[in-house]
Amino acid sequence: MVPRERGSEEVAGRAGTRPDSDVTVGDVQVPPRRGGTTQLSQLIEAGVLAEGAPLRAQDGDRTLTALVAGGRIALPTGDSYRLPDQAAAVVRGKKNVSGMSFWLAERRPGEWISLRDIFDEAKRQGRIRTKGGRSR
Repeated sequence: MVPRERGSEEVAGRAGTRPDSDVTVGDVQVPPRRGGTTQLSQLIEAGVLAEGAPLRAQDGDRTLTALVAGGRIALPTGDSYRLPDQAAAVVRGKKNVSGMSFWLAERRPGEWISLRDIFDEAKRQGRIRTKGGRSR
C-alpha cells in the first residue's frame, strides 16, 4: 500500500511539497506547523534515519507501529504525516503529543531509542546542521 498524505491527494513520493492539512483527532483539530524543514527530514538528510526504518511506540498496553516512507511517518492505515507530532496525535487520539519523544526507532537489534534522543545525539555529533552551516 502506498502511504497517502493526510488531507490531500499527494502520494508519499511527492511528500513535503505542500504543508499538511489540519488533522481531526476525535472532536479536536490538530493544526499543522507550517513551513521549514522538520526534525524528521533532518534526520533522514543526515543519514541518521533511513527511509523504510520501522518505528514503534507504546501507548498503555498497545504497541503501535509505523515506518519512515517518503520522508514522512506512514501509519498502517496508509495515512502519512510530515510531523511526528501529528502521527502521534492521531494514533493516541490526543491533541498534544511530542512525536519526537513518542516514536522510537531501532538503533541496533533490540535497542529502541526515541527520535528525540537520536536527534539530540546527531546534533552533538555535528551531523545536524543549521542553514548557516553550524551544528544546532
